[in-house]
Amino acid sequence: MVSAPTWTPIPAYATQAAFSGTATYIAPTQIAQARATAEAVSAGSVPIFGPMNGSLVHEADSAANVSAFVQPADFVAEVRFYNPYGRARGDWDFALDFRFNDDGSHSLVIGSDLVWEFETQVGDRQSSVSGQLTNLNISEGGANTLRVVAQGASGAFYLNGEFITTLDLSANVAPGEIAVVAGYYDGYRAVGEVTRFEDFTIWSPLNVAITPTPPPAVEAPAQRGQNAGSLTIGTRDSWTYTARGGEIIDLYTEAEWDTVLALIAPDGRILALNDDSVRGGLTSLIERFTFPIAGDYRIEVRGYADEEGGAYKLWIIDPPAATPTPSPEPTVPPAGTLEIGSNGGEIAIGDGDVWLFEGRAGQTITFDIDASWDTTLTIYRENGLVLAANDDDPGGGTSSYIEELVLPATEIYRVEVRSYNDQSGGRYVLKLIES
Repeated sequence: MVSAPTWTPIPAYATQAAFSGTATYIAPTQIAQARATAEAVSAGSVPIFGPMNGSLVHEADSAANVSAFVQPADFVAEVRFYNPYGRARGDWDFALDFRFNDDGSHSLVIGSDLVWEFETQVGDRQSSVSGQLTNLNISEGGANTLRVVAQGASGAFYLNGEFITTLDLSANVAPGEIAVVAGYYDGYRAVGEVTRFEDFTIWSPLNVAITPTPPPAVEAPAQRGQNAGSLTIGTRDSWTYTARGGEIIDLYTEAEWDTVLALIAPDGRILALNDDSVRGGLTSLIERFTFPIAGDYRIEVRGYADEEGGAYKLWIIDPPAATPTPSPEPTVPPAGTLEIGSNGGEIAIGDGDVWLFEGRAGQTITFDIDASWDTTLTIYRENGLVLAANDDDPGGGTSSYIEELVLPATEIYRVEVRSYNDQSGGRYVLKLIES
């Protein structure tokens, strides 16, 4: 992994458009023409992927990335990234990799030090240009929207709606993978932290011949356990799974070929996507996914680059480390959105409530249940992992209490209220106190 770039002040004649170590002059008329071309390409485009929301978990030794399952050469891509933490904690970055193929790749990286870098790798040769940003939101919990336009040998990028610069794509014009990335630079990631992204969408210019999204070859209901299928090369299978709000599953394929697995919300948004399982092999795994609300979700099985197919099994199971009680069917899925202060609820014996709470990285919250019966309280991260849990208040009594929990990331947390062993129920008040 490369180290972060350094930069020099932008020459007055170059505007904020672009500069390199030699500060190549870009005339205002060229900038205007490039911008007009990029905006014309954007206006005349059709969506071919997304929108997709997801999370990039920071790792110690490598960047985190999520790839789209389309691989155009010419495209418009846009995605909104959320800052994983404040600058006081350290630097962070986000990036878009594209035209990743046998020839090489392009990478556009945005750093919290207000520097962008565009890097091209072709074989053993690497080149890059960099520049300074004036409109990057670096606030804790803030967000930035990146748009990249690629057409033939030329490209451009925008940040937060502002045109930044042209991009020279002539070294690699072939189709390839497109991926969102976090922690591109060493020292620009914090292990375990999460960079969220939303509305990752790719469009294709109307004047580009594209392979249309294949129609579903199979449309069928999916059940818990094994679902057998056979994919024809160049098509996709679409399964419908009816989920409970708060339900947690592992979703994976079993096949002798390279699968791609997508989980799609009732409103059409891609919630999770996987090519190759983190456990090894070419089959796909979406691990510990939590359904935010009850509804009919679509599970798509495809071949990598739509070039593979054959017999497969689609598995929907409980995670290996499943909680001892079943996921609840909320009174109203979800029970509601938690606010700082008092939040009232009521559950029947054997049931539970699931609340959603929009937390900020570094926010410190105390969760306190007031009830006349024996409660349990579990707080889940957006990726389904348990962040904290409590049965009885350490200070005494059978109500649950989690004191001064520091939230690790800006994301939607799931807060589950149940009774001990599902043996009681009734009214309760869940208090959130911010320190």
